Amino acid sequence: MVLLWLVVTRTLASYVGTVDPEAALFLQPSEPNALVVHAEAELLRLLGVSTSGGPADSDPVDVVDGEGFSENRLGSISRLAKQALTHGFEANKSGSAGEEQRVRGPALTDTQLAPIRQFAIRSLQSRPVNADAMSLMARLADARGQTGQTAQLMETALRLSVRESYAAYWLFEKRLSAGDIAGALKYADILLRTRATSMGFVAPKLAKLAQSSENRAQLTALLATDPPWRKTFLVRLMALITDARTPLFQFLELKKTGAPPTHAELAIYLNFLAGKKFHDLAYYTWLQFQPTEMLGKLKPVKNGSFEQAPDGGPFDWTITSRSGVRASITPHPTKPGLNVLAIQFRANRAYEPSVRQTLLLPPGSYQLTGQFASSLLGPRGLVWRVTCLNGTTLTTTDVMRGAAPGWNPFSANFVVPQKDCRVQHLSVALDDSRATERFISGAIRFDDLSIERNRSAALGQP
Repeated sequence: MVLLWLVVTRTLASYVGTVDPEAALFLQPSEPNALVVHAEAELLRLLGVSTSGGPADSDPVDVVDGEGFSENRLGSISRLAKQALTHGFEANKSGSAGEEQRVRGPALTDTQLAPIRQFAIRSLQSRPVNADAMSLMARLADARGQTGQTAQLMETALRLSVRESYAAYWLFEKRLSAGDIAGALKYADILLRTRATSMGFVAPKLAKLAQSSENRAQLTALLATDPPWRKTFLVRLMALITDARTPLFQFLELKKTGAPPTHAELAIYLNFLAGKKFHDLAYYTWLQFQPTEMLGKLKPVKNGSFEQAPDGGPFDWTITSRSGVRASITPHPTKPGLNVLAIQFRANRAYEPSVRQTLLLPPGSYQLTGQFASSLLGPRGLVWRVTCLNGTTLTTTDVMRGAAPGWNPFSANFVVPQKDCRVQHLSVALDDSRATERFISGAIRFDDLSIERNRSAALGQP
């Protein structure tokens, strides 16, 4: 019976240790998790931090990848510890001395800290590998201003568990403030791998490194290892920079490594620049990452025969399906190994297909050409248009509709004016002349789209 009682009390105490520490300590006075949670609650009370439920309660479970990080957390971070961590992040993010004082609360005396320290020591005596208790000891040392001892204890807590986010962030900030960029990046990597929600606090500091020519190389070395948080950081970087060229500089550094920017990462930056109307910088960036052998073969319309999958950027095809219409690159119906652009309409209300490419044609006279094969039903058809960024239409092809099963050529001449049309869009659209006709069905295919200089025409005349 005694053995059964010991098993029951220890098991139950361990189960409720982080939920009801008082009950757990009643059942088992040396239960390590309950001791830590009880100590944390007392510390937060002295610091004036609210222990009511908050954002930390719904904090998502952090995911650790398979690159050497333990899947098992040695001791769980209690709700109160999470809230303390969140408050600490907010203080560091704000940079306000008043806010930090509000979060940290009043300075604590040794007399106030002594009972809390005893709880932490008892927890470590019961479980020497308790990372939570070691982190708490570090926070107590920090509260007493013992920076050297705090660093040692934080390091120990992090060695016990890489999920000790408070310790990782504390060490990250200390190394950063000391100018130890390599050391800071080590802890940033640990933190971002084990606590995805820390990106909002770490990314602004990494962005400052990216904007510094002196520190960018060390950040590049870390990004070149292709950590799982790299793409998320590069997305965040767009909103944190003060110079639109910063990601370009970072990407050019990565280009020299074994992990150059991916198409997806480049597309994010190119679309960001296009959205800000920095089209020349976007095009220059795009050119930097084209294969050398392709630079001499670039044409005004990229991938006009649809042989490659679009790279996701504005200077390749942007193809989006909508309700009632599907646009996609599909195999050529009669030429194995080749592709076409296929647009399929259901027997439904006509919606505009979304197929577009951004162009940067200099002023001059041009001719748009291509081929189509149609099996559309209904009075409406499709046209290709070239428009300026400001919406001015430069040309519209003849309407392509009805049954035209063979490959049929189409063309249209146009002039890019000297002013107010630095950027153009090539897109496919429904014929406006039959706008009252709401329904269309069937399919149409396009191939061999091209734009060439119309050198025989005088500038200003189509």
